[in-house]
Amino acid sequence: MLAGPLSEYHPVFTAWGFHLQFLFLTDGQRPYSVISGADRQRIDELLQRHGKISLIVKIDELDRVRAAFEIQHEILFTQRNGPELFAMVLVTAADQGIVQAAASD
Repeated sequence: MLAGPLSEYHPVFTAWGFHLQFLFLTDGQRPYSVISGADRQRIDELLQRHGKISLIVKIDELDRVRAAFEIQHEILFTQRNGPELFAMVLVTAADQGIVQAAASD
């Protein structure tokens, strides 16, 4: 899912454990970040550093992210029986009015 055109987005997981499948599928070759919850300050810092992020967020934090950021695109992931589990939202620094710093990593 984070390949092709989405490869320019830095993956950010807002809960420990969500990143494990990603780590396995990329064989640890793709950088990513794990943060504790949808912390606005930390997300802003990552936006400054990377310019574009794909934020993988638990469904119960999605409204908080929607309220805090202008989202380019949103994809909801559901269980087979219907309940939504998590979402991936694409966020860019430019959409937030954030001046991007030079990436140091």
